[in-house]
Amino acid sequence: MTFRATFDGAHIKPDDPSALTRYKHTLVPGAKLAMSLEPWDDKRTPSQQGLLHEMLGRLGREQGMTLEVVKTQLKVDLGYYVPAERILSGEVVPKWRGRFVDLADVYEGYPMTLVFLRSEADYTRKMEGEFIDRVMLACDEAGVRIDDIRETIANDRA
Repeated sequence: MTFRATFDGAHIKPDDPSALTRYKHTLVPGAKLAMSLEPWDDKRTPSQQGLLHEMLGRLGREQGMTLEVVKTQLKVDLGYYVPAERILSGEVVPKWRGRFVDLADVYEGYPMTLVFLRSEADYTRKMEGEFIDRVMLACDEAGVRIDDIRETIANDRA
């Protein structure tokens, strides 16, 4: 479980104590836990990343596409890119990492269209959450079973 807390100068207090209480109810007495503390970062969690790729893999298998093709299509759907001509003209200089992608390689019958696709490494937690929600919707629309992943994500967000 990942949760945000605030240090008041003497104590570390969870911002949402009820989430920690709910988690405690899932434990058995004597359970051993590993804990690590670090400054809060508004980027995605490693758990979100792993669950996202599991869903993308399932969706890709169902649709007969690679994980990378499915992921690229969904990122483009959300607008997490800049058209290449805006970068090459100097109009836009992204402050985030990414890679150039030809949309003709990911959409059948699409004309050559280069975009600079934002790297997930530079997504904020909000963007990662939007992306995960979009992937979940695509899985639902394709009939891909992700109940186990959905439950884990719900617990992780608590």
